[in-house]
Amino acid sequence: MSNFNSKLKGINVPLIDHKYWSCIQKVNSLISKNNNFHSILKEELRGYSLVDIKGFYLKTNQLVDNIKSRELQNIAIQMNGIGCSDDGLDYFIYWIISQGKLVYQKTKSNPKSLIITNEVGRVHDYEEFGYAAYEVFYDKTNEDLNDYLN
Repeated sequence: MSNFNSKLKGINVPLIDHKYWSCIQKVNSLISKNNNFHSILKEELRGYSLVDIKGFYLKTNQLVDNIKSRELQNIAIQMNGIGCSDDGLDYFIYWIISQGKLVYQKTKSNPKSLIITNEVGRVHDYEEFGYAAYEVFYDKTNEDLNDYLN
């Protein structure tokens, strides 16, 4: 582990809101028939420093924790038409985050708004979103991001 990388282990600051949501907005604006959100998100994160990649991961976890509730889990069950484990709730929240800041904020203040504005019966989850920072961190360092988390 290099000197910088050992310092990175002690840096535990989530990415600032503006930079995080700007990234999500940019990725959404670049989606086309040939590219999916995940590949574009990873490409965007490749331009980030290791501190910011770690910060993106930490910010994602913070956003998940801030919105997670039994009510939202029940809405996920209703919208997806299937059960929803704890991991499934995280994947559902990743999907919410990938929709952008306004959808996230609206869901946080009124979770039932998701039912009104989205197709019920279609699976709404995005498991891969949770892996993007890990994958890019590994691509850049050949090391596991988990080794840098406290």
